[in-house]
Amino acid sequence: AAPSTATSRAVRLLVLDGVQDPGNLGTLVRSALAFGWHGLFLLPGCCDPLNDKAVRASRGAVLRLPVAAGQLRELQEAAEELGLLLLSSSGSGSGCSGGVALVLGSEGQGLSGAVRALCSPVAVPMTPGAMESLNVGVAGSLLMFALS
Repeated sequence: AAPSTATSRAVRLLVLDGVQDPGNLGTLVRSALAFGWHGLFLLPGCCDPLNDKAVRASRGAVLRLPVAAGQLRELQEAAEELGLLLLSSSGSGSGCSGGVALVLGSEGQGLSGAVRALCSPVAVPMTPGAMESLNVGVAGSLLMFALS
């Protein structure tokens, strides 16, 4: 869903690629709503956002944020239509000041190759050698805050 014209902020869309853990999905949706993001787009392989655990983890935010599901092609078309830069959470990179669609991958496999090829990378800076990675809920929340 397109944001209202009354909004002066650039569009912020959270995209999940194969996120299967309903607790992580709920955490991410809760953070998205808290940071003023405009919607959620689910690529194939994600858990049901109306799963009891997802609803509980989101503290009901999943019922308040517009949700759409579709294929990568549909995400690409929507991003082009809305003028969104597609960013992925794999690798390193930097943010932007315009509209963005932040794509986060599944807990076990990460992002699909097709998604990585389509997106510009962005990452949470971490102390080298301190930790291999962050939980997708934590990393996604930090990135949404930084991009808000």
